[in-house]
Amino acid sequence: MALQVVKAKPRTPPLRCILFGPVGSWKTSTYAHAQKALWIDLHGSTAVLTTQPDCAFEPLKGDRPENFPAYIDMLRDVSQMRGEYDSVITDGLDDVYRHYIIPEALRMTKCSTLGENYGKPMDAVVSLTHQVVAAYEALYSNGFNVLFTAHDQLIERINPEGVNFMVTELDAPYQAGKVGKWDCPSLWRDWVDVCAYLTVEGRSIVKREGDKLAKATGDADARHVAYLRIEAWLDSAKGRRLERVKSPLSIGSPRDLWEAIYGGWRNSFDPAALKTEAQNHLGRLPEEQQAKLRAYLDAPGRTAEELLAVLRTLTK
Repeated sequence: MALQVVKAKPRTPPLRCILFGPVGSWKTSTYAHAQKALWIDLHGSTAVLTTQPDCAFEPLKGDRPENFPAYIDMLRDVSQMRGEYDSVITDGLDDVYRHYIIPEALRMTKCSTLGENYGKPMDAVVSLTHQVVAAYEALYSNGFNVLFTAHDQLIERINPEGVNFMVTELDAPYQAGKVGKWDCPSLWRDWVDVCAYLTVEGRSIVKREGDKLAKATGDADARHVAYLRIEAWLDSAKGRRLERVKSPLSIGSPRDLWEAIYGGWRNSFDPAALKTEAQNHLGRLPEEQQAKLRAYLDAPGRTAEELLAVLRTLTK
């Protein structure tokens, strides 16, 4: 193929995002605000929405693809629908493993559990994961926002001092032992642009004097929060080009979270939007610094990357 140089030009690439967390943390409700979206609803979660969105199959009747090859074929068919849809939402990623990847891995290796035959089924799981990522990469290359939900899990890790501890991770197969290490969560975390952990805060477990069992106390409608950065107890969290967004981020509504993530991603490529955002932070600075920074912002030709660097400083 002859060399074809693509000239530099402004652009806003599609978003690749995973929202993971426990039930009721507003994963599905957040994506309900994505415009022109096609849902791949693998466990009927869109039933919580007031209006059923466009789906690749009827989720409440169990009409999903019957096996791994059929699922890959469906993704290829969806890739041809870019003119009709802007986003493809898979709800959820852990169901892709439960319905397709793990059964196919067991079939390929003729095993009944993932731990058999010195980890051969887990080798197959990783290989099949790469195939699924490639199928979603084709959607992304066609211009779709590629969005996922997933549940969470606890995984035991060992720190450099040899201390065992538990971390929260997105629910994809992870296994480590004497015969090897298989780490599917990291494959997804590294591929997407945003991997946000959603949860609720405000309730605590308390055992009062006279109680036989500890009880949960606090507001039943506890505060919803999103983590966009890695914590000591949280492995899969990232917010590419969202460093200026606070983490943990208090969420007033699913719409607020969608605007923070998708709006923040979209605006990170728009110099005019970034300039306005930076100007809104100037009031925090002494007058002399305000004048210098205002002159810097007003200089013609500022790139999005330069303005993002300013915002990272202003929002520390």
